[in-house]
Amino acid sequence: MSAWLRRLRPGRRTWLRLGRDAAILLVVYAAVSLWQTRHLASGSAPALAAHAIDGSPVSLDALHGRPVLVMFWGTWCPICRTELSTLQALSRDWAVVTVAMDSGDAAKIRAFMRERHLDFTVIADPQGAMSRRWGVVAVPAGFVIGPAGQIRFRLVGLTSSWGLRARLWLARGGF
Repeated sequence: MSAWLRRLRPGRRTWLRLGRDAAILLVVYAAVSLWQTRHLASGSAPALAAHAIDGSPVSLDALHGRPVLVMFWGTWCPICRTELSTLQALSRDWAVVTVAMDSGDAAKIRAFMRERHLDFTVIADPQGAMSRRWGVVAVPAGFVIGPAGQIRFRLVGLTSSWGLRARLWLARGGF
């Protein structure tokens, strides 16, 4: 076999280096994630009882017994706007409650939702009081609440649809 062909085939050392590098990346990712979520509520989910922007009552107690995604976002946040279609699709299969932080009153948020053809549950949090109770200092921020009302996952930043679905499935006890 020629020398150039041998160089193209990864040897044991190459695989060990790749494994080491992947482990380092996972540790860095985990550390950053822990740092980003350090302020977020943990343990039992804080109370969430309010009226959605359509006037309907929303309560985590009413959703007890199944996993729920509680997502904090803002109409002014470009990353949040990127995630809205994911939340729309997710809300068809899972319980999703969102809180629009510092985004104005219900009328302003309803207009925003109507322009984008979105109809998932939204609670207005114009002064950020609810967000502070949950420890949210940056959006998007999300919580996956298990059927017993415990926060199972906390996330900050852009999250994929399959990542949210996997977390909800795991919170349900789907393994």
